[in-house]
Amino acid sequence: METREIKKIAIRRFFGAALVLGAVFFLSAGTMRYWQAWLYMAVILIPAMLVVRYLIRNDPELLWRRLTMREQRKKQSAIQKLGSVVWVAMFLIPGLDQRFGWSAVPWFLVVSSQVLVLSGYLLFFFVMKENSYASRVVEVQQGQTVV
Repeated sequence: METREIKKIAIRRFFGAALVLGAVFFLSAGTMRYWQAWLYMAVILIPAMLVVRYLIRNDPELLWRRLTMREQRKKQSAIQKLGSVVWVAMFLIPGLDQRFGWSAVPWFLVVSSQVLVLSGYLLFFFVMKENSYASRVVEVQQGQTVV
């Protein structure tokens, strides 16, 4: 696939994911005045945008594999679908917590947890940078080396 087409697809998916994430957070919270969600979205989306930019320039094939590969085995596909439900709930519950005031997490814990999230994302980026075969599904490809 041509790099320009990969870029278009990646940008579309990026903004789609940002809209879905924002909708889940802010609709469940019932407000846009939810600094914890804004912080989380910045910690996730800004590095994601930079990683996509890096991959477009340096490894468009990896980006294409990550955008298009789907699990072929039915059992694994079902697990991924269940994971998607859990993923949505993972962002829905904090929004409901914000709306109904179920908990009060101190600001320093929120900020320090986001530092950990950013650190994990950075580690994920280094894995992709070193392993051009880091697709979304486990598979062996021709020419793949063990890292």
